[in-house]
This record gives sequence, structure tokens and C-alpha cells, in this order.
Amino acid sequence: MPEVLDKLLNDHRNIETLIQVIEKEIQIFESGKHPDYELVRSVLHYLLTYPDLHHHPLEDALVRELAKKTVENEVPGAADLEREHRRLSSTIQRFQAALNNILSDEMLPRDWFCTIAREFANFQRKHLQMEEVVIFPAA
Repeated sequence: MPEVLDKLLNDHRNIETLIQVIEKEIQIFESGKHPDYELVRSVLHYLLTYPDLHHHPLEDALVRELAKKTVENEVPGAADLEREHRRLSSTIQRFQAALNNILSDEMLPRDWFCTIAREFANFQRKHLQMEEVVIFPAA
């Protein structure tokens, strides 16, 4: 199990780096300049695909193994984990849709777009922290 935890924690560090990349581009956007939209789009695509294909299945397997070792076959936070993964995906999709609107030259308020981007970043960090504080220590 330590190898799995190492892999998951490494993924978390990489995701945090990607969040910082997006935040830097959003700061550029807020200042009235043109961020690297393709970079943001690529990061969002990665965050919509890699976790669901590789990261979340590992977490699910970890939770299943933990459940086998508990008296009630229940891991604290496991139900929240599934719910948060779904919400995380919808948060990313919302941000991606907002980005697509900007790239389609739709006139949208800058602060609206930045709010959506910050909601994504904040929820992503909160989710990573929940896993690291609740799920991973149980493993």
C-alpha cells in the first residue's frame, strides 16, 4: 500500500502544480492581458481525463482495501470521496465551458470568468486536502 500512497501523493503534487499554472494565467487575464489559453485548455483536459482514468481508480481500490480491514466495512470519508469526484468533474467542466465561451469571443464579464476559475482551484485544493487528511492517513 505505501507504493500506492506514494503514487497518489505524487499525483496530488502534480495537480497542485497545475492549479498554480492556471492561477498564474488567470492573474494575467485579470490584468487585462491575454493568458496562454491553450495551456489552460490543456491543463483542464488533463484534469478531466487523467484522474478519472488513473488516479481515482487507485483511490477507489485503496478505499475498498481499507473497507475490508474495518469492522463495519466502511471507511470514513469514502461516501464523500465519490460525491466530491463527481462535483470536481462538474467544476472542471464548468470552467472549461467558460473558457470555451471566452475563446468564442463571447463578451463575458472578466470577474465572472475569474470567479469560476477560482471556484475550480479552491474546490480542487479542498478535495486534495480532504483525501490527504481523511483517506490517506487511514491507509
